[in-house]
Amino acid sequence: MTVVSAGVDSANEFSEFTINFANDLSVTAQNTVNTTVADVNGTYQVVSEIEVLLNLTFHGNSSFQALNNTWEVTSYSNTTVSLRSTTNGAVTLVLSKI
Repeated sequence: MTVVSAGVDSANEFSEFTINFANDLSVTAQNTVNTTVADVNGTYQVVSEIEVLLNLTFHGNSSFQALNNTWEVTSYSNTTVSLRSTTNGAVTLVLSKI
Protein backbone atom coordinates (compact mmCIF):
# COMPACT_ATOMS: atom_id res chain seq x y z
CA MET A 1 0.00 0.00 0.00
CA THR A 2 1.16 3.51 -0.75
CA VAL A 3 -0.47 6.54 0.86
CA VAL A 4 0.87 9.89 -0.33
CA SER A 5 -0.29 13.22 1.05
CA ALA A 6 1.48 16.40 -0.03
CA GLY A 7 4.41 14.33 -1.29
CA VAL A 8 4.85 12.37 1.96
CA ASP A 9 4.32 8.60 1.87
CA SER A 10 2.79 7.40 5.17
CA ALA A 11 2.40 3.76 4.15
CA ASN A 12 4.60 2.62 7.06
CA GLU A 13 1.61 3.10 9.38
CA PHE A 14 -0.16 0.35 7.44
CA SER A 15 2.76 -1.93 6.55
CA GLU A 16 1.76 -4.73 8.94
CA PHE A 17 -1.85 -4.83 7.71
CA THR A 18 -3.65 -6.68 4.98
CA ILE A 19 -6.90 -5.10 3.78
CA ASN A 20 -9.61 -7.48 2.65
CA PHE A 21 -12.67 -6.39 0.69
CA ALA A 22 -15.62 -8.80 1.05
CA ASN A 23 -18.60 -9.21 -1.27
CA ASP A 24 -20.96 -8.02 1.49
CA LEU A 25 -19.40 -4.51 1.19
CA SER A 26 -17.39 -4.89 4.40
CA VAL A 27 -13.67 -4.23 4.60
CA THR A 28 -11.29 -5.57 7.25
CA ALA A 29 -7.71 -4.53 7.97
CA GLN A 30 -5.89 -7.36 9.72
CA ASN A 31 -2.46 -7.08 11.31
CA THR A 32 -0.49 -9.98 9.85
CA VAL A 33 2.62 -9.40 12.01
CA ASN A 34 1.09 -8.88 15.47
CA THR A 35 -2.06 -10.98 15.76
CA THR A 36 -2.89 -9.45 19.16
CA VAL A 37 -3.74 -6.16 17.45
CA ALA A 38 -7.49 -5.94 16.89
CA ASP A 39 -8.83 -6.04 13.35
CA VAL A 40 -10.04 -2.72 11.97
CA ASN A 41 -13.47 -3.11 10.40
CA GLY A 42 -15.29 -0.86 8.02
CA THR A 43 -17.42 -0.66 4.93
CA TYR A 44 -16.94 0.26 1.33
CA GLN A 45 -19.16 1.23 -1.57
CA VAL A 46 -18.33 1.42 -5.25
CA VAL A 47 -20.18 4.09 -7.18
CA SER A 48 -20.10 3.97 -10.97
CA GLU A 49 -21.30 6.89 -12.99
CA ILE A 50 -18.99 8.82 -15.28
CA GLU A 51 -16.04 7.86 -13.05
CA VAL A 52 -15.59 5.00 -10.59
CA LEU A 53 -15.55 6.11 -6.96
CA LEU A 54 -14.71 4.04 -3.89
CA ASN A 55 -16.09 5.20 -0.55
CA LEU A 56 -14.10 3.84 2.42
CA THR A 57 -15.24 4.07 6.05
CA PHE A 58 -13.14 2.49 8.82
CA HIS A 59 -14.14 2.49 12.49
CA GLY A 60 -12.21 2.45 15.75
CA ASN A 61 -8.62 3.05 14.60
CA SER A 62 -7.38 6.59 14.04
CA SER A 63 -4.72 5.54 11.51
CA PHE A 64 -7.29 3.84 9.31
CA GLN A 65 -9.85 6.60 9.80
CA ALA A 66 -7.39 8.76 7.86
CA LEU A 67 -8.37 6.61 4.84
CA ASN A 68 -12.06 7.44 5.29
CA ASN A 69 -12.75 9.26 2.09
CA THR A 70 -14.31 9.07 -1.31
CA TRP A 71 -11.57 7.97 -3.70
CA GLU A 72 -11.57 8.25 -7.48
CA VAL A 73 -10.13 5.21 -9.22
CA THR A 74 -7.43 6.67 -11.47
CA SER A 75 -6.03 3.38 -12.78
CA TYR A 76 -6.17 -0.33 -12.13
CA SER A 77 -4.61 -3.60 -13.19
CA ASN A 78 -4.68 -7.21 -12.04
CA THR A 79 -2.32 -6.30 -9.19
CA THR A 80 -2.96 -2.66 -8.20
CA VAL A 81 -5.67 -0.05 -7.85
CA SER A 82 -4.60 3.61 -7.80
CA LEU A 83 -6.91 6.07 -6.08
CA ARG A 84 -7.00 9.86 -5.65
CA SER A 85 -8.93 11.71 -2.97
CA THR A 86 -11.95 13.55 -4.33
CA THR A 87 -11.49 16.28 -1.69
CA ASN A 88 -7.72 16.77 -2.02
CA GLY A 89 -6.07 15.78 -5.29
CA ALA A 90 -2.65 15.73 -3.60
CA VAL A 91 -3.68 12.66 -1.57
CA THR A 92 -3.30 9.33 -3.36
CA LEU A 93 -3.68 5.72 -2.30
CA VAL A 94 -2.37 2.66 -4.13
CA LEU A 95 -3.62 -0.78 -3.09
CA SER A 96 -1.54 -3.76 -4.19
CA LYS A 97 -2.71 -7.34 -4.40
CA ILE A 98 -0.64 -9.79 -2.39
